[in-house]
Order: sequence, then C-alpha cells, then structure tokens
Amino acid sequence: MAQEPDQQRRADSRRLAGYAFVTNESGHPLMVTGPDQHLAFPGGETIADEPAVQPAAYHLRRLGLSIAPGPILSVDHMEAYPLGGAPDVINFLFYCGKLTAPQVKSIATPKGQFEFVNPKFFHWSMTRYQRRCLDVALDALTNNTGCPYLRNGLRISHLSVSA
Repeated sequence: MAQEPDQQRRADSRRLAGYAFVTNESGHPLMVTGPDQHLAFPGGETIADEPAVQPAAYHLRRLGLSIAPGPILSVDHMEAYPLGGAPDVINFLFYCGKLTAPQVKSIATPKGQFEFVNPKFFHWSMTRYQRRCLDVALDALTNNTGCPYLRNGLRISHLSVSA
C-alpha cells in the first residue's frame, strides 16, 4: 500500500528546500514577503521526491520570471527542533542571475509583496537567519569562496565546495 504524501513526509527524516537568489541591476537581491510577513528568498520546500531546484524555479515562474536556477551558492543544514518537532531541512540557495529593468517591471505580484533589498543595510523585515544567508551568498559570488556549507545558518568555515 502506497503512503499518502502527508504520511510519507512524516516518515522522512529530512526535508529539502530550494530558494532563488536573483538581483536587480544594482545587485540588490529580490526578496518576497513570506507567510510570517518577513522577507525571504523566493522558493520553498520540495514536494515528495522532487529535487531542491524545483521550488526555486516554481516560485520564479509564479513571479512571472522565465529564469532557470543556476549554480548553488550555499547549502544549509537546519537541524530538527528537539522533542520530536519538524525533521531536519536542507536548504539550497541557487544563483539565478541579474534581472534587467524590463524583467523587474514584469514581476507579477503586488508591489508590497516583494522588494529588492540593499545588502549594505539590515532590512527591518528580514530575519537574522535570512540576513546570514544573504551575506554568505554575496560572499560566495563576490569573493569566489565556493559553495559554503552552513549549519543552522552559520558557516562551517572548513567545509565548502570550490566552484
């Protein structure tokens, strides 16, 4: 007997999630308003056995953007909450390039639902976790540091994959 997706999800010990890192021409990353009203990268958790790149691509399409996610900027292993909470989640952040001015204008979501965030400032609606992910992604892009491996949003400096 095949398991229902909900039962299969509970049986899995880890979840996967994929997020898109895309900027405007000024280099400011696109962030969307999540269900908790904080800014987050476009993307989310996978469904059943799909690869982590699928939610990133799906959310870009929902924004009206025809962009294929590219190389991985970071991998973050978020450990499970204690006492039988949600299982571990592995977050992948994919580089998706720079948007042109016409692409920015074509974003198909209400104006208050997305924002291009200046990385020089800590945005009031961004969680500390999202800020750490943003900093690591920018470091990987600008300093060619390879794809860092994070644990709970913090870089484990001795673990990275060179590009």
